[in-house]
Amino acid sequence: MFRKVLFPVVLTHKMENYLSCISDMVKAGVEQVDLMHVVDLHDTYGDPKIVEFAKETLTKWKKRLVEAGVAKVETYLEEGNPTEEILRRLEEEDYSLVMLGSRGSNLFKRLFLGSVAENVLHHARQPVLLLRNYPCEGKEEASYSLTCNSVFDRILYVTDLSEGAKKALSYLEKMGDIPGATLDILHVHDTRAMEYMSTEKIQEISTEEERQIEQIRKNLAENGFKVEAHIVEDHPVAGILKYAEEKKPSLLVIGAKGKSRLLEMMLGSVTETIIHKAPCSVLVIR
Repeated sequence: MFRKVLFPVVLTHKMENYLSCISDMVKAGVEQVDLMHVVDLHDTYGDPKIVEFAKETLTKWKKRLVEAGVAKVETYLEEGNPTEEILRRLEEEDYSLVMLGSRGSNLFKRLFLGSVAENVLHHARQPVLLLRNYPCEGKEEASYSLTCNSVFDRILYVTDLSEGAKKALSYLEKMGDIPGATLDILHVHDTRAMEYMSTEKIQEISTEEERQIEQIRKNLAENGFKVEAHIVEDHPVAGILKYAEEKKPSLLVIGAKGKSRLLEMMLGSVTETIIHKAPCSVLVIR
């Protein structure tokens, strides 16, 4: 599934914490992790000390990943524009996943690469895993506890039964053998669309969607998951976020494009809003 992963990093203590996520990724079948750091010459002015520090840090982090059980770890130190270099490597190499780190109450607002991460999310052809830290309870916002080591424990799969959601489902079907993983399926009946429908039409659509959701549940159960299915009536974004806040999943899985208005190089509007506001890590599947 996710055998070869690209992990672009910034060289900070908070980013180092994310290395503990990798042990959980190994359970999901990861065999190779490529650590990549891009020295932005506009910020460093070519300072050789910064380059040397980057080399030493990547070497140290590589050792940690090997000790965590990753079969193969490579490091790449590039100079140039971070967005361009990351996307170039994603195009040139056969990666099955790109991981990005984040922290704080607003996932997109605090992505560790800022606009770089947003560009990668919009333009990468591979699935993107956005990892997240949570503020420690009762402490200042500057203090964070890492929850990555259980990222696959409680998975929430959000589906609008679109082609994009079906692509995400094909990845989920391969996760059933992850030890201890549980799965909730969530489908939201869009109340906006119901306003202009007859009672008979609403019942017809509801019956068909319930049939499809139950079939998805059965298929995933056969793949090894302990799985439950839930259907709620709400605005899609509100319904998804309410459910996520209540159930507290460790990972939300969603297709990049759903039934909403789409542009070829942009995410569906529901998906993009969920990424901004989700209270957990998010796996976006194309």
